[in-house]
Amino acid sequence: MIHSFIPQLKKSLFLILSILIASLTAAIAQAQSQPPAGLKLGKVEFNGLKRYTEAQAVAATGLETGQNMDLAAIDAAMQRMLKTGLFRKINYYYTFSTELMNVRFEIEEERWIVPCVFDNFVWFTDQEILTAVSHDVPTFDGTAPAAGAVIDSIRKSLERLLQERKISGQIEYAQSPGEAGTSRHIFSVRGLNLSICKLSFPGAAAVPESRLLENSKLLFNGGAYSRSYMMTIVHANLIPLYLQLGHLRAGFGPPQTALSADGGRCKQGVAVTMPVDEGVVYMWDKAEWSGNNLIPTPALENTLGMKSGEVADGLKFNSGVQSVAKAYLKQGYIEAKFNATPTFDETNRRVSYSISISEGQQYRMGGLTIEGVKVGEAQKILGKWKLKRDEIYDALYLKEFIEKELPKLLSGPGRFFEPRITPDRQALTVDVKIIVR
Repeated sequence: MIHSFIPQLKKSLFLILSILIASLTAAIAQAQSQPPAGLKLGKVEFNGLKRYTEAQAVAATGLETGQNMDLAAIDAAMQRMLKTGLFRKINYYYTFSTELMNVRFEIEEERWIVPCVFDNFVWFTDQEILTAVSHDVPTFDGTAPAAGAVIDSIRKSLERLLQERKISGQIEYAQSPGEAGTSRHIFSVRGLNLSICKLSFPGAAAVPESRLLENSKLLFNGGAYSRSYMMTIVHANLIPLYLQLGHLRAGFGPPQTALSADGGRCKQGVAVTMPVDEGVVYMWDKAEWSGNNLIPTPALENTLGMKSGEVADGLKFNSGVQSVAKAYLKQGYIEAKFNATPTFDETNRRVSYSISISEGQQYRMGGLTIEGVKVGEAQKILGKWKLKRDEIYDALYLKEFIEKELPKLLSGPGRFFEPRITPDRQALTVDVKIIVR
């Protein structure tokens, strides 16, 4: 009895499995087949939403529950979504019954990583601009995708903002150079020629305001007010004043602008207030090194030049790191990378740095070619070049040679020298070319 039951059981299981597979195949075929006409839209679902709500995503499709649906309607919805600039990739899947079609969109959102700069909108606060743009650009937070329709939406919002305030002017857009995340979207009002008439730095104490104004004098050169240019001056000329004094976390707030009538330096212009948060003075604690196989840690410490207990001079530290980098360049490590991460001890007001080094490979000298000169002049240059083929490539020597030796060898006004290097990552050599123009 038992032996006769097993084959029967196997047949029953096989039959059940066959039915299940057939049902599943039919369901898949139905989901992938051409839907019949006359279907209405049932559910719209999304997979992959992070930044946006489902309601915002549904609005971007332009679809409405109960509308007539076919594949053309889904394709049109997908195109509308792509045109918003909010989504990078979109796929869709659908299922249908006798009356309804349900759609699921698989999406990848655009990355919002490029900051927006509203360069000379002197009539508005940052919050007013943020609020105005948010009406047209969902989730706007002062950043935007690297490119796409979002940029045009921001421009239109700004144009409407000017119109509402009855301010004449046209919106201009430019993108500053740099990799994504370091570039910036810059929006400005064309034709606005208001120069800075007054500049103040509330909160300044460790560095006198007079010193900050002296280092900001380029802002008073008669040019029109530009927020992006002002921030360039801040980072280049003002922040270093604080770094040198150990105020490593000093920062400047966003400039606050107001139209000003000043009969002194200009009849009408912009009064700019830039608050300063100086922070505290930090003392140097230590550096912790990792990844250094070529240069021993004591030698790196000596090159860095920082002493425990002294004021943590940020400019001295930066110079020390550059000296360490030069030591690697001199030894042929032209692709060495350095990453310095600070750790602040707020209780004791001390700072230490973890400095990791990725040394890369050591390169040797390849060939040297000279272009743009006569044969005799080229021979003279080649004769003075000290680095021989297969010697360790000293990356600092090329700059020194161009600045000190070439002017002696090539006389005549108006000549300049363009160096080019070509690393061979397989042979680990560097070919040098000097073009004389």
